[in-house]
Amino acid sequence: MKKLFILPVVFLIITSACHRDEEPQPSTGERTFEWSGFTWIVKASENRYIGPGANLFYDSTSNVWLDDDGYLHLKIAYIDGRFTCAEVYTKETVSYGTYVFKLKSRVDQLDKNVVLGLFTWNDSSCYTNTNSEIDIEYAKWGSAANPNSLVFSVQPTNGGNYSERTRSFPVKLNQNKSICSFSWLPGKVNWAAFQGLYDPPPYSDLIAEWEYDTNNSANIPRGGSWCNSMPIKIPDPETNTRIHLNLWLFDANNNGYGDRPSDGNEAEVIIQEVQYIPSK
Repeated sequence: MKKLFILPVVFLIITSACHRDEEPQPSTGERTFEWSGFTWIVKASENRYIGPGANLFYDSTSNVWLDDDGYLHLKIAYIDGRFTCAEVYTKETVSYGTYVFKLKSRVDQLDKNVVLGLFTWNDSSCYTNTNSEIDIEYAKWGSAANPNSLVFSVQPTNGGNYSERTRSFPVKLNQNKSICSFSWLPGKVNWAAFQGLYDPPPYSDLIAEWEYDTNNSANIPRGGSWCNSMPIKIPDPETNTRIHLNLWLFDANNNGYGDRPSDGNEAEVIIQEVQYIPSK
């Protein structure tokens, strides 16, 4: 595998196959909180099942909260007889740059129906710009036997059918600490994931890395599926592009709703920090 040293260098400076092309709907609630240098809005679907999933998204402190250490908790909580999901997104907009997600959970052990998404998104340009979506996802997509639960994607993937636009990797963590990141530039996206929370992460702790480059002749423009988007190589950031973090339930049985966790238990992920380093 070609070694991509760009991301470890960025860490030193600063001491999402994707099986869906669904639109996370904007929040109807107004709950916000300050964390990791951003104001975050908590998504609330007001008892409506919406994408991704579709699922119920609650803005309660049972689904989203900060602990005494300042770490963010996202939880699929069982409330009033229903599993409810969590999503937050930044009030501030973002653009080209490096996005770093420091995780404090065994994301390799999520239930087969649980998806953790770490991605960029805007609500207004699905047709022309595939919603500015660059993805990192931890998911088994309904199959407990799926060995590749870490997914890097540049949208559109057409539900994972555009295989050159997405890569899946096996993940076996040796602790509840890991880092994943992507560097989004005009014409190129680099992803990486590492064991531990070292800054910079040593290359010996590498879990996975991938580069999507528009200069690669195999990376042809592609159109999306659910919104019939125009052919595109890499989406651009726009004036309303934001960071999104979500924990949701995958619809493995294709009935239009996210499936219950197969183990019947609630699911929780802890995120220590999110860093965004704009391109100069």
